[in-house]
Amino acid sequence: MDRRVDGRQLSPSKALFLAINLAKVEFYSEIARMMDRFQITALQEQLDEFPVLLLLGPPRIGKTSLARAVADDADYAYFDLTLPSARDAIGAAGQGGQLAILDGLHLMPDVIPLVRERAGQGGQFILNAPYAPDGLQTLSGFVSVAEVSGFSALDIDPDATDML
Repeated sequence: MDRRVDGRQLSPSKALFLAINLAKVEFYSEIARMMDRFQITALQEQLDEFPVLLLLGPPRIGKTSLARAVADDADYAYFDLTLPSARDAIGAAGQGGQLAILDGLHLMPDVIPLVRERAGQGGQFILNAPYAPDGLQTLSGFVSVAEVSGFSALDIDPDATDML
């Protein structure tokens, strides 16, 4: 392995560190590609049918990446509800039929009535949360729920039933 970057010699530990990080980037790129193939089209169809799509799943599983992929080329607004500044900006979400991604709904469930109101006026939303927050029942008839989980051996290789 060449241990030079920009003409400078790297120590073996730095070269190993860079190699590992490059492998991680390639791994996550492959995961994103598989996620596209297996989920995005189905979720886009759900969003066409319902104005609100709720992605439920454990932290760090890829809900935000999936939401952005589903939004694709649409003009969308992204709100990170883990940030205090989101509370002030959230009033603009879903206005004029714009798609809004609300990331971390469980941290600010008091926005659910706003989502319900805007969904009734043509707004679209993709909501992310690790669990269904209180008040979600008010979105009944407007929401499609998709559980996002990790990958199984079958996602990687459909013929890999012996690995299960």
